[in-house]
Amino acid sequence: MQARSGAAPDGHVWLGPPDEPRAAWLHPAAAPALGIGVVICPPLGYEAVCAHRALRQLAIDCAAAGVATLRLAYHGTGDSDGDDAMPARVATWRDDVGLAIDALCAAAGVTKVVLVGVRLGATLATVVAAERDDVDGVVAIAPVTSGRAFARELRAFRKLADVDLAMPEGVANPRRADGELAEIEGGERRQGLGGEQVAGDLFVIGPARVVLVPRDDISGGEDRLATHFADIGTAVSTLALPGYAALNQDPHKSVVPTAIWDAIVDDVVGRCAGKAATPAAVRPAPAEATVHAPGGAPVREHAHVLGKTRAVAIITEPLARTGGPVLLWLNAGAVGHIGPNRQHVTLARRWAARGVTSVRLDLPGFGDADVAPGGREHQLYDRGLGGQVADAVRGVRDVLGPRPIVLAGLCAGAFAAFWAAVADATGPRSTRCIAGALLINPQTFHFQPGDSLDVSSRATFRQTRYYQRRLGQADAWRRLLRGDVPVRRVVDVFARRARDVAETRARGIALRLGRGAPQAVELQRALRTLGSAGVPTVFVFSGDDPGLDNLEGLLGKRLAFLGAPDEAAIGWHVIDGPDHTFTPLWAQALLADVLEREVLTRWGRPTLGR
Repeated sequence: MQARSGAAPDGHVWLGPPDEPRAAWLHPAAAPALGIGVVICPPLGYEAVCAHRALRQLAIDCAAAGVATLRLAYHGTGDSDGDDAMPARVATWRDDVGLAIDALCAAAGVTKVVLVGVRLGATLATVVAAERDDVDGVVAIAPVTSGRAFARELRAFRKLADVDLAMPEGVANPRRADGELAEIEGGERRQGLGGEQVAGDLFVIGPARVVLVPRDDISGGEDRLATHFADIGTAVSTLALPGYAALNQDPHKSVVPTAIWDAIVDDVVGRCAGKAATPAAVRPAPAEATVHAPGGAPVREHAHVLGKTRAVAIITEPLARTGGPVLLWLNAGAVGHIGPNRQHVTLARRWAARGVTSVRLDLPGFGDADVAPGGREHQLYDRGLGGQVADAVRGVRDVLGPRPIVLAGLCAGAFAAFWAAVADATGPRSTRCIAGALLINPQTFHFQPGDSLDVSSRATFRQTRYYQRRLGQADAWRRLLRGDVPVRRVVDVFARRARDVAETRARGIALRLGRGAPQAVELQRALRTLGSAGVPTVFVFSGDDPGLDNLEGLLGKRLAFLGAPDEAAIGWHVIDGPDHTFTPLWAQALLADVLEREVLTRWGRPTLGR
């Protein structure tokens, strides 16, 4: 997704009660500031991850047109306090929209706002707008028009996500059953989101004005919603422009719906009729907040823009600064600094409660950071990121002092962390500051533009592991004897795998003789360089992850071709069950335990043990 240039300055702020702060990003209006503001109400879950960067661009466009804009993270989402296991989520999120309106009016001196919402955010905005007299209207993009239908959709995606994710025996699942879905589908009708039909159930009353932006992938029921609003006296118009489907793609594919954003800006500016913002005694929003780790322990968070490349960092640390190493989390693919399924937020707060400081980083062109001069959006698998990481590290040390840094990353973030650590270890000894690297499911260590990660040898790995597990189960043999199992497919999978293993062994012999493949030789040297510099490298893989197959294909099982690597230099963990991004909460708990043991053993202090 390519953002447009001309970014107005924006800032991370906190709003709401100090004991349960909500995070937001405030985009001040360019001069002359108009007398109307915009509050952006994002969607939830993975939809929010996909739309994040594009919604930031909408805020930038509004601010450039003189409209102060605030992007909200609901309680328990994004950088805000809390989590999604807390009760009364829908009622809380409705209140959060009101808190955002109040905060924007106080910060920007505006008396009227327009709410722009996407999916469930559009529904929340429409309900809240009907209850206030300082909301001039709503732009509802692909609004949820049926609570029950939305809950069914969430359940369907959950089932798809759970396919082949076998939770290991003895592992507790911390995820709530379907309580949050029950809220949405009508268990709390008084909150305005229950009911199957639109009319009379979902929106009993409406705001003064609504602009509906329908989905362009499937029918979302917006026509029925428009009819309902007209019936109850709401001024409603429909903005039938393409862009929603392209917006709602994986983060690295998401496209800014330029036509929709331009129409929204024109609509908001037109409502103002040139009226300037009223000067006000602006109350500055706090730049720091006390948030809570899992279990309730208070920790401290504050945001910074770092270095020449202006990476964005959210620093989480104990209430009393303890010193010691700092964990620096890099972007997982094109996901923002909160991490997949908010993983980085949970880990950072958990560790801060144990005395370990963490930084959630958006490198330039990711999440909430501008594109670096001469750079590009979502610069994945590029060793040139090493310079940006080094610049961010210097910025972190400017804020926290000259403390050693442990780089951590998942997938593409692991790629960036590894090569940035290698670059640091090969630099002058006086400038070295990387103390270690935590690499979670790295897919590759060598990448060229146009390369595909869908390699046949990796495809066989997951299948082989599956059949290996099944061979020890009596029912699998019974199915085989009955002819229910495709024997030829099983044989083909193992045959391909046998060829891969034979080729791997041949590569290992060549590598020991100094005649290995260039990629294997380079990786071997890089790992030895880190070991010689006293920089531990910790690998953590999901049991079926193709990146594990790739790495062992280069350097042997458990990196045997390194030549009996020292355990002080290499950490190695394989966790059976989770998917690539450790999406389920039980998988995140397993990952957190493994990482915490490594962090506290290798870089923590003895007083931080259990």
